[in-house]
Amino acid sequence: MIKKNAGVTIIELGWDDLLGTYHIYLSAYNEVKKNPDFNDVIGKTKVPLTEHIDAFAKVFKEVMNKETVFCIAKMKNEAIGQCYVRQYGGPGVETSHVGVLRIFIKKEARGKGVGKKLINAVITRCRGKFDLLELDVVSKNDPAIGLYKKLGFKTWGVAPSFFKRNGKYKSLEHMYLKLK
Repeated sequence: MIKKNAGVTIIELGWDDLLGTYHIYLSAYNEVKKNPDFNDVIGKTKVPLTEHIDAFAKVFKEVMNKETVFCIAKMKNEAIGQCYVRQYGGPGVETSHVGVLRIFIKKEARGKGVGKKLINAVITRCRGKFDLLELDVVSKNDPAIGLYKKLGFKTWGVAPSFFKRNGKYKSLEHMYLKLK
C-alpha cells in the first residue's frame, strides 16, 4: 500500500531505468484494456521489449544531450511513475520552445500525490529550456484533468472523436502551461 508521498523519490532517468519504464508502459497498456477512458493514445498492439529498448536508447540519448527532460518516481527502488517532456518537432525548428509532456503513473500509485510531485519536478527542470508545455489527455479522464488544472495547465481545445478505441471514438483535451 502506497501512502501519500511516503517514501517516493523523484530521480532523473538513468540507463538502469530501462526495465522500470517498460513495466510502467505495460501497466498502462494493460489498464487501457480494462478502462478505455484511461490514458491517451497508447497503441493497438503491445510494444515488445526489443522495440522498447530501441525507443529507450533514443530517449536516453536525448536526455544526455539535454534535449529531453525525463524523471522517474520510485518507491523502494521500484519505478512507479514516469514523466517526460520532449521538444515539439525536435531541435532547431520553430516549435523547439514547446515541450510535449507525457506522464504514466501505475494505478496503485495514483491519487497519492505521486503525479503532482513528478510533474512539479519535471516543470522545474523545464524552466529555461522550454517556454510552453503542452499535453493531451482523454476528455473523460477527470482525475488527470483536475491535477493538470491544479498545476496551472489550461485547456485550449478539444479534438472530438480524435481516436478510436474498442470501436468507440474518444475525444482528446489539449492543455498548455506557459513557463515564461
